[in-house]
Amino acid sequence: MRMLGAALTVAIVLPTTAVASSQQTNDRPSIHFTPPTGWINDPNGLVRVGDIYHLFYQHNPDDILWGPMHWGHATSEDLLSWNHQPIALFPDEIGTIFSGSAVIDHHNSAGFGEGAIVAAFTHFATPRQMQSLAYSTDQGHTWQKYEGNPILQPPSGIRNFRDPLVFLWDRGPGDPHWVMAVGSGLAIIFYRSPDLRNWTPMSTVGPMVGATCGVWETPDLIELPIAGTSRSAWVLTVATSDCSPSGGSGVQYFVGDFDGERFVNANDDETELWADWGPGFYAPQTWGEVPDRAVWIGWMSSWQYAQAVPASTWRGSMSIPRELSLIETPDGLLLAQQPVSEIDDVRWPLTSIEAKVREGAPLIAPLGPDRAFDVHAKFSWEAGSIRRAVLRFHGAPGEWTDVGYAIPESRTYVDRSQSGSAEVTPWFGSAHLGPAEPPGRTDLDIRVIVDRSSLEIFIDRGAIVFTEQVFPESWTGVELLVEGGTADVEATVSFIDPGNLVEPPRSGRSHGTWVATAALAALLLVLVLAAYRTHQRREAIRG
Repeated sequence: MRMLGAALTVAIVLPTTAVASSQQTNDRPSIHFTPPTGWINDPNGLVRVGDIYHLFYQHNPDDILWGPMHWGHATSEDLLSWNHQPIALFPDEIGTIFSGSAVIDHHNSAGFGEGAIVAAFTHFATPRQMQSLAYSTDQGHTWQKYEGNPILQPPSGIRNFRDPLVFLWDRGPGDPHWVMAVGSGLAIIFYRSPDLRNWTPMSTVGPMVGATCGVWETPDLIELPIAGTSRSAWVLTVATSDCSPSGGSGVQYFVGDFDGERFVNANDDETELWADWGPGFYAPQTWGEVPDRAVWIGWMSSWQYAQAVPASTWRGSMSIPRELSLIETPDGLLLAQQPVSEIDDVRWPLTSIEAKVREGAPLIAPLGPDRAFDVHAKFSWEAGSIRRAVLRFHGAPGEWTDVGYAIPESRTYVDRSQSGSAEVTPWFGSAHLGPAEPPGRTDLDIRVIVDRSSLEIFIDRGAIVFTEQVFPESWTGVELLVEGGTADVEATVSFIDPGNLVEPPRSGRSHGTWVATAALAALLLVLVLAAYRTHQRREAIRG
């Protein structure tokens, strides 16, 4: 891909009262889950018990690098604020604790107690990966491992055999039974059980479907509504350790049907569908016991550089929880994702823009440090009238990350080559492309959740998603710019403030003072732009 060009821009510096150096702020994000200390990767055992969402996760409490895996534990009532709980599962004489899932055994089929939470996970002892159980009879506060572990050994010749997804199948003909899906090299093996303890193989997906490089792991299987219809379809998601569109690890999915025993892919075996076009979303899982919507969360990193990102006493975070649906397109059913609706309840408008934007005269709205922001922009233009529409997120002077659409290439993209990110890997500062599109697009809808070191980008109402880690000194503003012509733009910038659900602004400023500072910054932007345009007119007269 050729280098992505830049339009003429106006440099704006916010007042120093609105910007703090990274040395003066806590680098933890405002609204993304992070571990109290140590290392975090895959989400595990997602289940809602009553009104409480449980998040378990791969955790090394003793180091900021991957190591002996435990299940960390946190709980939330709103998916935005999290309470840390004691570690749920520790390594034992069988092995360390890899990824898995959790269910509520309402009818005591396993014999652990009616309503027990049962976790299925992978025990790892080099080189064997085996499936095991643990259970809680006190709403997830304490956990016991099943004395009969492991319950499922790997098939002969399979080394990578991990991350069991378990759910109850109780519809259609036949007896209700538990279903388990296990990642097995480049395939997913489905098993059934009457009691969660004894398992029989049923069917397999793979190995020669979709993307077939790397290792398939952390499967999930979800029935999703098709937007605008009364129909639904099943989606099988698989984390792949290699060959994602952005390079390295990623998440592919298959759309089809599931009858309790077998998943049937609705597309050709060669079809590759990707949940995220950025490099920062991996091993997502959906919450169980949430009947009215499908919500998942993923590890916000990539195995290409996860152990090299800046860290002190903790490393890693989760994505924003996202609501899922399917949309009908000329290419078939595709996955759509949106930030959970709970964000709408804690979003405060800061800036609203409706204007024409032309090349050389961008619009700029201020951001600030130690806050999360929700930026929503809609561009529209006449066919063939522009080359590029861009949201440019500014950090310190000379730092920016571009999100946009390039008309010559007919591709959405994110370019973090000038993001100011720390030296993570030689290729960290790269551009990532969205799916190839037919020419002729004349509008662009972009929503971006901005946090301390991340951009989660939802294009066309979540039909195209990029998850990107970036490490600017601090966020200072967002610029709306156009190359090669003029576009109509509507944009809003809101900050996300769950009140006492996150730490107060570390500068000591109140909500009202912060908004006043932002308003002052916006006024200064207007004055600087006016001065710049006056200077241009004078130069033209002199010429």
